[in-house]
Amino acid sequence: MSPIIRRFAHALDDEDYDQLFSLYPETGFEEDIQRYDARKAEGDPTAKSQDFVGVRRYSLNQSMLNPLLDIGGMWYIGTIRRSDTNYTFNEVFPEGEVTDEDKQVSEKFATPFINFAYTGDPNEPGLADEECWQLTFSGEDDYHVKVQVIGGP
Repeated sequence: MSPIIRRFAHALDDEDYDQLFSLYPETGFEEDIQRYDARKAEGDPTAKSQDFVGVRRYSLNQSMLNPLLDIGGMWYIGTIRRSDTNYTFNEVFPEGEVTDEDKQVSEKFATPFINFAYTGDPNEPGLADEECWQLTFSGEDDYHVKVQVIGGP
């Protein structure tokens, strides 16, 4: 056990380990895996990683950095890491000028975040179904994932 712990608590010496392990019996760290496997049932509660209640996913298909990438000969459709923060923080873009298209995306992007912070639902009342941020998983079918695509051509 001590080689595993040494990776995280490298400052402990052998005396420290002796004192630590004297506090807890070794049997307290053993698990009877065979008995657990034999008695577990199909209906045992589990926490599936995709069962997030109320999760909505998005894919940003635009970046305020696109004009800069174009100048550099790196034409790009989509987004790069952290370029969504320019839209989240309402058009904060010290690297360049904000286009009208970026302003529209910023509004489409920031408004649902604000709504979610206040109400727990990113959607405004009266939005058409195609404009709403849908729940990622319907609960009926885990094989279909809904993603809100924002921006782009």
